[in-house]
Amino acid sequence: INEKNNLQEVKCRLVKKLSEYKSKIVIVIDDIDRLSNDKIKLIFQLINSIANFPNIIYVLPMDKEIVAEALKDMHKGDGNEFLEKIINVPFVVPYANKSKIQNILLDMLNEIQESQKNHNLNLDHWKYVYKYIVEPNINTLRDVKRILNVFQFYYSSVSDEVDFSDLFAITILQITKPNIYYWILKNKMLL
Repeated sequence: INEKNNLQEVKCRLVKKLSEYKSKIVIVIDDIDRLSNDKIKLIFQLINSIANFPNIIYVLPMDKEIVAEALKDMHKGDGNEFLEKIINVPFVVPYANKSKIQNILLDMLNEIQESQKNHNLNLDHWKYVYKYIVEPNINTLRDVKRILNVFQFYYSSVSDEVDFSDLFAITILQITKPNIYYWILKNKMLL
């Protein structure tokens, strides 16, 4: 009982201090949807237990379907209902248009290629790589950023020694299809 009273006393003091605070405190918890189901449940139990603190705002960017599925046994088998009880103001970000994402990618690739001395690009080969490797594997701006970060690092080191299109294709496979990438790496003599 003593521990419970101490915890309650600490909570009361914290509520009082937060009430006196003149600004809002924003807490961002990102990538919740990338956690295991057990950890997602723990995060939302924690948020639920402290969500009513004054002057605190939680921002929870997530894939709602993944999180609702993880929480489905928390509220009579419906994770969406549980989320509705916790989230006061949902804000749905629409998916980006795939053609816009592809255009952003191409613009950034152009900048990378132009920054190097080697400007030669076999367009027929690039069209093939684009159609069969780039288009199916780059769907979000996050994909673009992740792949370009790795590619730019590689390309700046070896641009004079490798084909631009081939290196980009291998980088995409490394990031989006690691099983295929490692198979190629182990079996390069077969290819």
